[in-house]
Amino acid sequence: MCVFFEGNDPVDVVNELKILHKIRKGEIKHNNLIASYEPQTSLTVALVRTPSEVSTVRKIRREILAHANGNTIWTRSDGVEVGLTIDYAPPTSAQLGPIAVQLNEAVKEWAVACSELELQPWLLYMPCKRRVLKVADQKFVITNPNIRPWYPTDLPDFMQRLCRQHGVAFLNATDDLAASTRGGQLPFNTICDPHLNRHGSRII
Repeated sequence: MCVFFEGNDPVDVVNELKILHKIRKGEIKHNNLIASYEPQTSLTVALVRTPSEVSTVRKIRREILAHANGNTIWTRSDGVEVGLTIDYAPPTSAQLGPIAVQLNEAVKEWAVACSELELQPWLLYMPCKRRVLKVADQKFVITNPNIRPWYPTDLPDFMQRLCRQHGVAFLNATDDLAASTRGGQLPFNTICDPHLNRHGSRII
């Protein structure tokens, strides 16, 4: 099962390709994190590293608190207003440009890799928070004027077509996540984080 998140995966495919190109040209070295992993066995090293790690955690916490109300107000079916962070606005298939070619290659390579391992390839389409709210026909008001309006695009249909071309089974989680949202339970973390919460993970 390959999970495709419409939020940042289209861009990440291009970034991965750039890194692979640099590796092949010898500009950078491939770092196999699994092969190079070394267990932490020194208490001294752990203590030395701790201050910088704590500093990073504090910085992240300050950023979260600075956006504690999110940039959007969602009115649940019971009338309760909930602060949300809305971020991603996935493109249409026509807006993908050269990214469309790379997505096609990615799905194709996934199918080939599974075939070599004698596995059935699947692709699960993971929608962003904004698509789920729109599909669920939920009332929400974006409070940040810098966030542009967005309406659900045809990106899921595009990815499904790619899957059909390469014999990859396709699943779309949008309707199930939207059904939960319609019932008043958002399956995503609300503030700062675009990932699924515990409830959303159980749905998936």
